[in-house]
Amino acid sequence: MQKDCIDLTGKKFGRLTVISKGNGRYTTGGQYKTTWLCRCECGNEREFESQKLRRGHTLSCGCLQKEKIGNVNKLDISGQRFGRLTAIRFLKPEERDYIRHTWLCQCDCGKMVQVDGAKLVNGHTRSCGCLVDDFIRQVNKKYKHTSKRLYGVYKGMLTRCYDETSREYHNYGGRGILVCQEWLNDYDTFAEWAYNNGYKEDAEHLECTLDRQNVDKGYSPDNCRWVTNQVQQNNRRDCIYAEYNGEIHTCMEWSKILGMTYQKVHYHLKKGRTIAEILNI
Repeated sequence: MQKDCIDLTGKKFGRLTVISKGNGRYTTGGQYKTTWLCRCECGNEREFESQKLRRGHTLSCGCLQKEKIGNVNKLDISGQRFGRLTAIRFLKPEERDYIRHTWLCQCDCGKMVQVDGAKLVNGHTRSCGCLVDDFIRQVNKKYKHTSKRLYGVYKGMLTRCYDETSREYHNYGGRGILVCQEWLNDYDTFAEWAYNNGYKEDAEHLECTLDRQNVDKGYSPDNCRWVTNQVQQNNRRDCIYAEYNGEIHTCMEWSKILGMTYQKVHYHLKKGRTIAEILNI
């Protein structure tokens, strides 16, 4: 178990004041992270990772970001253009499809969409979704003779990160997971990296999948690898880790070790039961 030798008690980081050492947590990769209980100037108390505090990545309980978004939403951006979008008017709460969709915009393609004002201003949202569609069509035309399997991986990566209509967008582009510039507009570069770093065209289904080693970072050569689906499933944000007899494994790994179904182990761990308790059920 990793120990943090620096006592942060009483220190101040932005709006946060450290009260005491927290309970710590394990990352999806099984690494232990030291946490500290902090009190924000707004009164909220939460635990934060030591490293994120010391590096200045965490400066409040979240209230600072909310204030920034609130300030952006107070701006009158009517008539201004953001990529292909033109801001039409600010939406009343009862008019919004989603609470953060604060502006009604018209895209150059003619479609009317509701957009988060903060994402307009910071350049995150630049079209109704047609921009990525056009890009994918261009890539399709250019690389129509390439490996359909590998190109499908590439297209899926772009869709998850940039197409707001994708059902997976909220887990990727919606939380800042993007594709590096090196790959974004150049399939050839991505394909060359893939073939030189473990991609196998003839691999069995789910035996060669694209995985991000750090699930909180985007798609790039230094963060991606080709692994089996089982390895990838063990590297998910929602992956559950459990300790028993000094061993720490994921839910899937414990199911294989115990000879139980994944569903059974997952169900009981989600209920807060230990591995020892599951063995006696």
